[in-house]
Amino acid sequence: MINYEIVSSGSKGNCVIIEDVMIDCGVPFQKIKARLYEIRYLLLTHIHSDHIKPSTLKRIKELFPKIKIIANYEVAQTYGVDIISNNGYPIELQNYEFLPFECVHNVITQGFAWRKNNKDIIYATDTSSLKHAPKKAI
Repeated sequence: MINYEIVSSGSKGNCVIIEDVMIDCGVPFQKIKARLYEIRYLLLTHIHSDHIKPSTLKRIKELFPKIKIIANYEVAQTYGVDIISNNGYPIELQNYEFLPFECVHNVITQGFAWRKNNKDIIYATDTSSLKHAPKKAI
């Protein structure tokens, strides 16, 4: 069983938690603060403000420095991240191996695939096609 929570989805903000991985932080900080104590990784899919709320990201960085932030180079240039993700190149970490892949959107957008509890997880948002998604996680 995989534990997940859709904190928010839509034009007013996006944030999903899958086990100890948070994807996007386009919501007010207070809405996710209590959950951040259990988060190890924050995956940011793209630069749009409904996926990254700058004030929320700033507070995460300040108050939860143990959370590793992973995103593409466009997000990295604007906000700074711990690890820059490149489509098709696995990111090997202590607990996971994330595989970023291209999503089709009007800005550089990535989905991510990984395994947890012998289950494949593939997360993609704001895309018109999954043609670049892996058939299974790493």
